[in-house]
Amino acid sequence: MISIQIKVKYIFLSVIFFVLNVSYSHSSGILAEKETVNDIKHGLAHVYNYEFEQSEHYFAKVHAKHPTSPAYSLLRAIRMNVEFPELVADKSVHFKTFEAYLEKSISLSDKILKDNPNDYEGIFFKLNALSLSGLKHAQAQNYTKALSYAKSAYDYIKQAMIHKETFHEFYFSSGLYNYYVVQYPQSHVIVKPLMFLFQNGDKVEGLKELEYAAQHSTFSSVEANFFLSNVYFKYENNVAMASVYAHHLVDKHPKNLFYQFKLCEVSIARKDIKTAFT
Repeated sequence: MISIQIKVKYIFLSVIFFVLNVSYSHSSGILAEKETVNDIKHGLAHVYNYEFEQSEHYFAKVHAKHPTSPAYSLLRAIRMNVEFPELVADKSVHFKTFEAYLEKSISLSDKILKDNPNDYEGIFFKLNALSLSGLKHAQAQNYTKALSYAKSAYDYIKQAMIHKETFHEFYFSSGLYNYYVVQYPQSHVIVKPLMFLFQNGDKVEGLKELEYAAQHSTFSSVEANFFLSNVYFKYENNVAMASVYAHHLVDKHPKNLFYQFKLCEVSIARKDIKTAFT
């Protein structure tokens, strides 16, 4: 029974953790540099538009300027996650490389946090690397590893929820948690007996936070738009809003077949056949 509870708990955690933090000092790291932020945004835009080689130009600039930052390793992992959907298979030829990038990002984050445990960027990069690692191991049914990553990430998520107004990159993880910690047990009654283990959420607040992340986040803007489209379509019964975010994704990333499929799905639900099959 205990092992089943642990497995269910992790499966729940893996859903609310994408991916793609006590008193804290303000971050003065790379996300405070306009040029670096623009390089990250341009690189990620190419990734989500399936222009993977073009993304590397911008990611390499980030690495050259900040060789000890966790950013480059996380960006390379994000690229691999989009480029190779088969990563979920533990035997994937790319899985070990993907895992190595995330471990490198965690290691470099730990070095930052060793010098300053309150560094926002160190916390942000470690949270995202832990979350993406845990999610992929859960999908590969490596539950022991997945639970280890999830337990570490959960602590950071609780802290991120407190400090999102100071460091805006935290809005995405806070929004996901606030929404799914309420929605997931509504959709999966098996986890309801375990919900006392988790901090309470707020779906309305979660949507507001995701909307803020969609507009303002450097790393998570695209993912926030995707989750908003999915949430409004699947759970909120609001296909009009789902369509707004789906259109935005396709407009910004027209080569992304996955986003095209999402827009088609939403358009069919709206009986907008012209858009669905354009």
